[in-house]
Amino acid sequence: MRIENNGLNSQASVADGGCSGTNGASTAVVETNGNGAGVRNGSGKLEGGSTASSFTMLAPPTPKPSYFGHDREEITRIVIQSLVDLGYHKAAGVLEEESEYTLESPEVSEFRNAVLQGQWNKAEELLFGLEINRDADVNALLFYMRQQKFLELLEVANVSKALHVLRTELTPLNQSVEKLHSLSSLMMCLSAEDLKARAEWDGAAGLSRQQLLSELSKSISASVMIPEHRLASLLHQVKQNQLSKCLYHNTASSPSLYTDHHCDRNQFPLSTVEILTDHKDEVWFVQFSNDGTRLATGSKDHTVIIWDLEDFQPIHHLKAHTGAITYLRWSPDDSKLLSCSQDKQAKLWDTTTGICMRTMNAHTDWVSSCAWAPDGQTFVTGSVDGDMILWNLYGESIHKWTGARVYDLAVTADSKRLAAVCTQMKLHVFNFVTREKEYERDLGGVSTCISVSKDSKYLLLTMGAGVQELRLLNIETGTDVRQFSGTKQKEYVVRNCFGGADENFVVSGSEDSNVYVWRKENGALVVVLPGHSGIVNCVAWNPKNPYMFASAGDDHRVRIWSKAPQPQLKGKMKGVADSFANNAPLSYNAAISSITHSETTQTTTLTITNATPILTDAHLGDSISVNGTCLTITSFTSDTFRVDLSPETLRRTTFPHSLPATSSTSSPVVQVNLERAVSGDVRFGGHFVQGHVDTIASIVDRRPDGSSVVLRFKPRDAEVMKYVVEKGYVTIDGASLTVIAVGEGWWEVMLVEYTQEKIITAKKQVGEEVNVEVDITGKYIEKQVLAYLGAGDDGEGRGGLLERVVERVVERKLAERK
Repeated sequence: MRIENNGLNSQASVADGGCSGTNGASTAVVETNGNGAGVRNGSGKLEGGSTASSFTMLAPPTPKPSYFGHDREEITRIVIQSLVDLGYHKAAGVLEEESEYTLESPEVSEFRNAVLQGQWNKAEELLFGLEINRDADVNALLFYMRQQKFLELLEVANVSKALHVLRTELTPLNQSVEKLHSLSSLMMCLSAEDLKARAEWDGAAGLSRQQLLSELSKSISASVMIPEHRLASLLHQVKQNQLSKCLYHNTASSPSLYTDHHCDRNQFPLSTVEILTDHKDEVWFVQFSNDGTRLATGSKDHTVIIWDLEDFQPIHHLKAHTGAITYLRWSPDDSKLLSCSQDKQAKLWDTTTGICMRTMNAHTDWVSSCAWAPDGQTFVTGSVDGDMILWNLYGESIHKWTGARVYDLAVTADSKRLAAVCTQMKLHVFNFVTREKEYERDLGGVSTCISVSKDSKYLLLTMGAGVQELRLLNIETGTDVRQFSGTKQKEYVVRNCFGGADENFVVSGSEDSNVYVWRKENGALVVVLPGHSGIVNCVAWNPKNPYMFASAGDDHRVRIWSKAPQPQLKGKMKGVADSFANNAPLSYNAAISSITHSETTQTTTLTITNATPILTDAHLGDSISVNGTCLTITSFTSDTFRVDLSPETLRRTTFPHSLPATSSTSSPVVQVNLERAVSGDVRFGGHFVQGHVDTIASIVDRRPDGSSVVLRFKPRDAEVMKYVVEKGYVTIDGASLTVIAVGEGWWEVMLVEYTQEKIITAKKQVGEEVNVEVDITGKYIEKQVLAYLGAGDDGEGRGGLLERVVERVVERKLAERK
């Protein structure tokens, strides 16, 4: 039977009872260092051909201080083991001699040799002399060794002795009856190769003995027998811990050990880089080709479009369907495309010519989904008529599963399973080879989408009304692994996918017009991306480009998301406190969760939630702009922060109207723009926004202008109008916008499409209020001019500078006349 492969090699003769091989000799040979010298833990052949002494010292080690809080002996022995693993045998010997610590005892070395040489009686005897973990099943350990012995006897066709081992040595251990039956069936193998194939075992001369040793070592005290490759295991754990804390990790390459790992947020696909607008109705499905060079989109307008991702231009418009397109799937080699439709048909297309090759019309209701077998020779279609049908490339039905009105289905990459979700709120999992059902599970709610991970281990379900979350399931057992919350789905089909390098992320559309992205490993929400103006029906991640994914919506558009442009915001500017850049801040779907007032401290506190992306490098005391108001972080968690509001802030801003003094679950969600203070190491693209709100303004008109939106504002305090000029700028809820028109007591701004995606102001309607900050430069100029012109006095009863200059000139002229 296959036991975990640890990557080392062993050569040994076939065991017979407790003796070594049939040739009377055996040699343990494991990992080489590149020049042919075999090495292993404890002893081996050193460079130059001399025999090592097992690295054992007779004198007890001298007590020494710890190593930065770690046990010095443990560290040293692990380093010795690692040097041996790396092939530095002389260095390992020198370290053992100098440190006076031994890698392992002679007893452990002897046990190791017995296993690797197939001396099974001796190995069993030595096993009981070692320190076994308390929770270890000794009979299970014996079963592992005797199973290896049994298989090696079968390998050399010694069936009678193998049968003896099965009956007198394996059976009395009272292990799994199923295992015993499986082993007994192997006695019918016709050859050694047949045995290896059926047992998933590579023979005595392969890695099986080393794998056995690795498995046995897990039950032996680590202080006696250090687990193999311990340093590598520890380093792997360190890396995995750092990766789990890196919100934007999106590369399959292993991080360096030289520095702590951190991925730049700007390397994550956060921005819309292209909008595809050829569809004339809602876009219901989107999928990238497997080679990542093309994109297929399906719409309610009955058409399928294949796009070239090089220039984002259409290659083919496929128009044979007479109903809305519900589903699309590329064949494994990308030469064909399956489309499903509400016209009760599925069609097979040639993606090179755009010609329809086959039409499958056996379903009696709309076809909801389809999936290819990994070999590309068959495919499955699912329908709400209660059938799933397996087809060949000629459009012939091969098999039919009945009874489930299917919303979605998927075939695992290893070709072992077919999984489907249905209108009856159930998950169905079938053996795709035998076509028998393995299990079904009641989900407790409707699931409209199922995705399968590329390693065939996990299912990802989108749960609708009553649940509104994504669930990650173990496909073997059907049990929940993790949930992903935030997305909204009540009435419509919303789809999900895995994405990013090594499928590090989970992505979903939503009925609230946003795209949600989470970390697959821990369920942390990475980002919420606005942009669509209707339901986001489907998402797909480019399988070859971890920095690109697509979303399709009811707004008739497909958005291509990729790396964000170089930001102008990050941290606080050196030497310029509380200053903010002039580009539109991101909202991240952040929202006010509460505004509370403490009578004891006379403090008003504002709490913001869903702010994870902007808090990645936050510290207490940092400045942050909330709807254009510069506030100080007083406390924060991974996705929430609090700020205190001064009486002046409450008088000047919209915050008192954002939520009732005591929030409740029925309170409306009030989204806000968030922005960090600008740093001094980025490009300045315009003016400074201080975050000092001057007044409130109401939206008095809203109208479209092409793809842009024009908003008209009327300020509460009319005196600020003198600082607003046409083609100047004004800050609305923290976003600096160009003034396009000024009238009697009002001004207008235009929001281009990109800005509409980035700020919550674009969603506000007539009658709603915004925070306003006018240009500080105008105020300074006004003050200086007024001082020069003499408006008011200087505090000592005298006029301005110009007035005093005129007075002096007049006095001098009068004096000259006298």
